[in-house]
Amino acid sequence: MGVDLAVDGGQSGLRMAVARRNGAGLRLERPVDVPGFSWGAGVDPAQAQGDVILRAWRELGAPSPIDTIACGLSGLSADSRPGQELAVALGTRLDARRVLVAGDDVTTHAGALGGHPGVVLAAGTGVVCTGIDASGRLVRVDAWGYLLGDTGGGSWLGREGLRAALDGHDGRHAATKLTARAVDRYGDLRDFVHRLLVSPTLVAEVAAFAREVLACAREGDEVAAAICARAADELCATAAATVRRGFPGAAPGEVPFTWTGSILTATDVVRTPMLAHLAERCPAASPRNPLGGGLDGAALLAVGAAETHLDQTCRWDAP
Repeated sequence: MGVDLAVDGGQSGLRMAVARRNGAGLRLERPVDVPGFSWGAGVDPAQAQGDVILRAWRELGAPSPIDTIACGLSGLSADSRPGQELAVALGTRLDARRVLVAGDDVTTHAGALGGHPGVVLAAGTGVVCTGIDASGRLVRVDAWGYLLGDTGGGSWLGREGLRAALDGHDGRHAATKLTARAVDRYGDLRDFVHRLLVSPTLVAEVAAFAREVLACAREGDEVAAAICARAADELCATAAATVRRGFPGAAPGEVPFTWTGSILTATDVVRTPMLAHLAERCPAASPRNPLGGGLDGAALLAVGAAETHLDQTCRWDAP
């Protein structure tokens, strides 16, 4: 009998585990972590991702034969050419019976809601809200990147916090603890900004300051609290739009809704007001705590327990 494998990965890291049914539930066995994938000009994305997945498979002990391997990977979608190419490549290189490749928003959705329909708001460095209905139809809101979107997420909070810190430094607007936090973290602020503008890790560095914004808001800093209040309002707008578009005409409390990502799970500074706004503006949403994460969602796909999500995968079956 073959094994089922679950994969959850991006550029920061990749996890793989054996997925097994455990009665009515699911069990992940022997999870391994390896560095994530990256590529630039002249690099084949399917090759780069495939190499990292093979490394994880070897670290897992190269289990075989493989019945199904299900992967949730950042930057992919069901209609993407790289996703199709990766599915074929993995099937060939791993001699798997079936390969399922999806974007990590799809597997995160499956994990958070146990493979059932509903809406999941993910707010980490970036922001994406994913709705999948009972027919498998997907609606995605935001995920426009740090420059034009990701509103209310870590990169947005960090940027707004740094702006407020610089305004406080210059005396343009209200004084805030964020200025001292920025100096403590980065040193001379003018030198820091010059370094930041040419940094290859600009987005991650800006997003890292979101932690200071959340901390200052908890400590009662009015400027930081106002930024977090705006984030809650924006994230509510993103969630409500997904519910309306994905489940038009839904009755009050009919649409399961949950959340993932550090901005909403590490503290209630943003989550609590976001949920309060959602209750007022989008009564169709029915909030509940998330059941699992992206690796859990990939595992559900691998063992056939997330049928509504299959339309959002690139699938390859052995001839």
